[in-house]
Amino acid sequence: MVFSQKKSDYVDTTFINKHKPWKATLMSAILPGLGQIYNRKYWKAPIIYAGIAIDYHYIMKWDKKYDTFLTGYSFKTQSPDSDVVIEGSKYPIEALKAAKDQYRKWRDGCVIAMVGIYLLNIIDANVDAHLFSFDVSDDLSLNFEPCIFHTYQPAMGLSVRLNFK
Repeated sequence: MVFSQKKSDYVDTTFINKHKPWKATLMSAILPGLGQIYNRKYWKAPIIYAGIAIDYHYIMKWDKKYDTFLTGYSFKTQSPDSDVVIEGSKYPIEALKAAKDQYRKWRDGCVIAMVGIYLLNIIDANVDAHLFSFDVSDDLSLNFEPCIFHTYQPAMGLSVRLNFK
């Protein structure tokens, strides 16, 4: 018995590299950006790190301002007759309270944004891993064309045609 096929025609199926979404999700949960690297979307990791760094910068900035105005507000409530000067300006007690509350609100918003960046990082890694082997070749096409429907009365419409080559 003679086989006419060459050895190069056979496909070795002993080792199939399966891309695991749970692995990408876990990697991104442990270290943000690692799941994107696992998914071979290397360009996304610096974006995640830049978002985290910028958000961290603003958390620290607003927290420092909050502490400054909280200290001034506490001092002003304990001794109402004394002046509170911050960054070269005198502040009345109402302005100190308003500034303190505003900086706390901004800081807390940045903390919520940090949690959002972390969660989006995990979700993105999971979705990319699920779509890792998705076929986006040129063999698929979707066409929108105007058409006329002939029912009781002629009507204009839009037809959609999906071609598989």
